[in-house]
Amino acid sequence: MLLAIDVDGTLLRSDLTISRYTHQVLKGLIDDGHKIVLCSGRPPRSMLPFYEALGLDTPLISYNGALVYIPGNPSFEPIKATIDKEFVKELFARTRGMVTSMVAESEFASYTLRHDSYLDHYFPYKGMKYIEGPLDETLDEDPYIVLMRHVHKYDDEINRLATRENILHRHWRNSFYSELYIQGHDKGAGLQYIQDRLGISKEETLAFGDSDNDIPMLLNAKQGYLMKNHKGLNNHEGFILTKRTNDQDGLALTLKEIFG
Repeated sequence: MLLAIDVDGTLLRSDLTISRYTHQVLKGLIDDGHKIVLCSGRPPRSMLPFYEALGLDTPLISYNGALVYIPGNPSFEPIKATIDKEFVKELFARTRGMVTSMVAESEFASYTLRHDSYLDHYFPYKGMKYIEGPLDETLDEDPYIVLMRHVHKYDDEINRLATRENILHRHWRNSFYSELYIQGHDKGAGLQYIQDRLGISKEETLAFGDSDNDIPMLLNAKQGYLMKNHKGLNNHEGFILTKRTNDQDGLALTLKEIFG
């Protein structure tokens, strides 16, 4: 089976670590021949420690599907879907006074209005070219993702400014942060690409997640599993709810129920 697994809120506990038990269960499944694909909105650099800890050699879905590749394997043709830098610069200029933090990430550089300690956990700057300042002056390449922080009273206006043709705007649930992404490039599309490349069908795929951005991935599996600690999703009909949360080894316990 192909197991597509979200990272934050699913694989990881609240302290952003993999529990010993979850690690043990996943390693056992890998040894039995199952393939694990990690899927996240995170950049590759903050997914690789978990990828390497599990000893994976499978494709990685990062930036919510904007970048899909196999680390260290150039023979796997990657997906690289970027956002036009001129649009990002225009958006930055038009949202002055509304957006208090904005980060745009390319493969090797992070362009940020100002240092954002909250995003450090998911988008660490170490090892990246780091450019701080107004993005309409500094951004000189097309990014994979654009993150913004703004209070909710600006939601509608920013959504109007940010949504354009193939570019969509998504607010993080229960958060002041939102992001831009390319229409047609999400975790579900990334998973479909991997299934096609590896010759694995939807009927041979299970998926696990906890948030809105996981839904396309959950729908592209024989069965989607939603974590008990999911972020308030109202419409989860057809998904199986885990009996335990990410802090209670909910993923690993569900896998043990499935595979024994």
